[in-house]
Amino acid sequence: MRRRIGIAVSMVARWSVRVAGLGSERRIATLEHMFERSTVPPPRVHDDPVIVWTEAERPVRLVYRLARWRVEGDPEPLREVPESLYHPLITHPTERTAGWRCRVRSADSRRTLVLALRRDGALWRAEELPE
Repeated sequence: MRRRIGIAVSMVARWSVRVAGLGSERRIATLEHMFERSTVPPPRVHDDPVIVWTEAERPVRLVYRLARWRVEGDPEPLREVPESLYHPLITHPTERTAGWRCRVRSADSRRTLVLALRRDGALWRAEELPE
């Protein structure tokens, strides 16, 4: 005996899968509202790329959230161990500098922030930290 499997699509974006055989049909699954637009706006993500100027591989000024910022004091290196080095036989994995923790002041000197600057390929990403 041969069974036929068919897919029916209606104008309201309703998909039905029916199995036909032995003179009777039964519905297996229905997917509705697949192509409708969501009325909820996507969440605002603040991981926009950051433009960083460095001297001796340390950040000195940057553009973050469309504003200019200057680094105050000496930035602290953020040291991390790459996940590829986590192994039970490695007792002292080598740390690497994953980014910088620094206090920045806006160009108009009204606001200060503490940021964690991390490399993401060729881009920089900034995360606001509590002061």
